[in-house]
Amino acid sequence: MTSVEKYISVAAAIFYKEGRILSAKRSPHKSQGGMWEFPGGKISAQESPEQALKRELFEELGLICEIGNYIGTSKHKYENIAVELHAFEVVDFHGEISLQDHTEIKWIPFETDVNLDWAEADIPLIEKYRHYRGTLNYYDREAFDYVSKTQLFLPEGDCQKFIDYLQTEPFILDLGCGSGNASNYFHDNGLQVLACDQSKPICELLKHRTAIPVRHCSFEEALRGNKYDGIWASASLLHLNPDQLRKVLTEIASALSDNGILYASFKQGDGEYIDNDGRYFYLQKQDSLTQMFKDITGFEILETNVQADLQGRSDTDWISFFLKNNVPN
Repeated sequence: MTSVEKYISVAAAIFYKEGRILSAKRSPHKSQGGMWEFPGGKISAQESPEQALKRELFEELGLICEIGNYIGTSKHKYENIAVELHAFEVVDFHGEISLQDHTEIKWIPFETDVNLDWAEADIPLIEKYRHYRGTLNYYDREAFDYVSKTQLFLPEGDCQKFIDYLQTEPFILDLGCGSGNASNYFHDNGLQVLACDQSKPICELLKHRTAIPVRHCSFEEALRGNKYDGIWASASLLHLNPDQLRKVLTEIASALSDNGILYASFKQGDGEYIDNDGRYFYLQKQDSLTQMFKDITGFEILETNVQADLQGRSDTDWISFFLKNNVPN
């Protein structure tokens, strides 16, 4: 077997429709010919992964695509090539599929194993997407009950402290707003607020319950190209795997204005699990999060606390961080 040292960066697209994901069969004359994969292609030095993916999807499939959340990364060494595969969800697309580099496509159920000969680099991404989509499907399915239950619980002390850290007349983002109780608190205290959530049913519920602007979008869509004086991320980042969390935190740092404030809270613990409702959780340690924030350029930790669960669950503690962006954007 040939020794391969350098990984080639590749972007991959995960299309989701009615419980199915899109798989594409590579042409026989290509590397890994005849294998099934998520469509995409190489990332050039001048491109971001998202830019490369939009270009590749137009060239390979004839589709104009809107790229959403980052799902995760997989590394694999084949005999003559090593790839680092960065996967993103496609949240919308236009056009008719026209195959250029593939011989066949299939829409396959994402929740069950399908007997396809997948390219090995793609296989770990299937499980990462199951974690992501299974979590989102829960919130879509249980939107009413979830909002009704969680609107009773608000970390009011942390909300007020967040306000105190902010500059005058701030514009803030409630990232993963859930029941909207924090958004309403900030609005009632005179702040300009944009609430966003990845669950469309939750957003539709909130639009009938609040006068605050509510946007249904991915985290990346809410952050990319926008500026906020403060970002509130209470219990909204705990479903992200480590790769996803690092990328979202980097984008949060870019979306914060100079001296902008981030509040983020996480479940304390070690490891990952899927609960009985199909939601994926990644538990965090205070020292690991502290190091991650220090590694991301721009963040100064103002304070961190460990708190009991507001819902009274004895087996659940929360780690909260207040951070300031010190790098001018």
